[in-house]
Amino acid sequence: MRLGRERYRGMALLAGLVLMVAVSLLAVTAAGGMTLQQHQAANFSDRQLAFSRADRARSWAVAWLFSRPGEQREAACSSNCFLPQAIHTDNQLPAHPEIMLLSWWQANGVAVGVDPTSADAENQFASGEESALWLIEEIHYVAQPDTAPGIEGVAYYRVFARGGADDSVVVSESIIARPWGEAVSELAFPPAGSLSGFCAAITDEIPCGQLAWRQRR
Repeated sequence: MRLGRERYRGMALLAGLVLMVAVSLLAVTAAGGMTLQQHQAANFSDRQLAFSRADRARSWAVAWLFSRPGEQREAACSSNCFLPQAIHTDNQLPAHPEIMLLSWWQANGVAVGVDPTSADAENQFASGEESALWLIEEIHYVAQPDTAPGIEGVAYYRVFARGGADDSVVVSESIIARPWGEAVSELAFPPAGSLSGFCAAITDEIPCGQLAWRQRR
């Protein structure tokens, strides 16, 4: 009888240990799942922040491009032109700027909140983020016929914008058409309102504004 009670106690103790081990494993698994979810949420948040900064850099680059006076680009020139400061010529930039290090972007790009023609920061617009940067490359120019008086031609630009947040990096590429000539009124810079007003003042027959966009990284 005593032996039976001891065997019963031993089985109860073993069952209790097994139950404790199972509960511990469940707790560890749950904690690991929570940690993974936290990491995923943090990564998603960083990705969204990087995308937002890249989009802000793109908007700043386009605003600066639309603010350039007409005389800052050599009229009717299709190659080896005199271009506004901070605009690169075709094939001057690497083929894949999205893989370049942040140090390269900081050395070659323009930060949000900075006017590249004066290198001064516009405090009310400055982001304070060294990872929000942009680059502009002129890739094509088409002289405009006499059917559009006051417009000498349309230049096409590739705008690269980079945004970063911790380990997340987003790089986008936009194709922008920008008419040049006496009939084109440049916008204020820093931007004081919507950029749509620039193209709204130009006839519909002339390409103007963003033509394409894609995310490269």
